[in-house]
Amino acid sequence: MSRSRWWQTVAAALAVGMLAGCGAGGVPGPNPAPGPSDGATTQLTELDPASKSYLWQQDVVAARSEFDALLANNDLPLLFTDEDGWEAWWSDLPEDLRDESLQTPNPEFASEVLVIANFGSCPPQSLTFATDGAGQIAYDLVTSESSGDGQMNCAWSPQAVYAYEFSLDDLGVDSVDDVTVSPQ
Repeated sequence: MSRSRWWQTVAAALAVGMLAGCGAGGVPGPNPAPGPSDGATTQLTELDPASKSYLWQQDVVAARSEFDALLANNDLPLLFTDEDGWEAWWSDLPEDLRDESLQTPNPEFASEVLVIANFGSCPPQSLTFATDGAGQIAYDLVTSESSGDGQMNCAWSPQAVYAYEFSLDDLGVDSVDDVTVSPQ
């Protein structure tokens, strides 16, 4: 099969999956997060990425062993705050896997950070983000409600890997050195 035809097949498979109800879930409202030890809490507000790049989906990637190694050898999510770190990580990936990336993020590290994260697709899952306005990116894994009778038959949950770019302005900081990523 030609490379062009292969990409058309991948795109068609992804479209069918999305139409079958594998879309992302809702975004929760503000959530309190642990704050200082005096019992105070820090208010988190919803945070939308400046951009989102769909990198790979486990059940359609041809470089499957390389993809599985990526998941096994990386403690996702990963935070990249500079071009050198991002380029080093990206260039260390096997060429077959880089070539299969559906999109390649191109963050402007002077004003953005990049987060690489994964989640399952059956049942449909997505990540939601919030910030404390002082550089924290808090994430939460949300499982979507299935359509119909509420029953899904998932023999396994293929992993999807995305890259999220966040602006420093949206995080309330001037320096990438002030940015952290943690679960909500």
